[in-house]
Amino acid sequence: MLHLDTISIEKVSFKNLLKAEKFLFEQCKLHYGNKITPLRYEELRLRLQKEMQRDDHAMFIAQTRDEKVVGCITLSCYDDRIDAIKGRYAKGSALEVSRCYVDNNYRRRGIGSLLFDKVCAFAKELDYEMLYLHTHYFLPGGFNFWNAVGFTITLEEGGSWQTVHMERYVEEEAVCYA
Repeated sequence: MLHLDTISIEKVSFKNLLKAEKFLFEQCKLHYGNKITPLRYEELRLRLQKEMQRDDHAMFIAQTRDEKVVGCITLSCYDDRIDAIKGRYAKGSALEVSRCYVDNNYRRRGIGSLLFDKVCAFAKELDYEMLYLHTHYFLPGGFNFWNAVGFTITLEEGGSWQTVHMERYVEEEAVCYA
């Protein structure tokens, strides 16, 4: 049985970025299959490297004692790029939570909650007001987890991507049973 005290959460830096990217891309391919093109993966890789140089962006990984990556989450200042919610957040007020994955063999053991705790601490440290994310109903556990930690739906786009936009205030407390 896994004990959470055997899991460490570490902020990604250039020294462990390749390990973090490897886990992230494995999870993306597992869950999205052919929905994401090789060009999109390259764009994501370049974006991660660019984000690593900014103080208002972060990526955290969850690792076992033997340094196996079993979870990740990324954060960035929301950039108003999504047409469906354009103008919803004032510049610099919302932190976007994205790319949250936990290895199938480690799910439902509290790792997602540990990662989300880091998100909240990071957001408070930088004085963000709101957390924003979008997820897809076809991602296993995603919607239910975000709902359990206090996110509410702001827009359901539907379609083949089954996209749902969600938000919650940074200061909001949530009891997580996810």
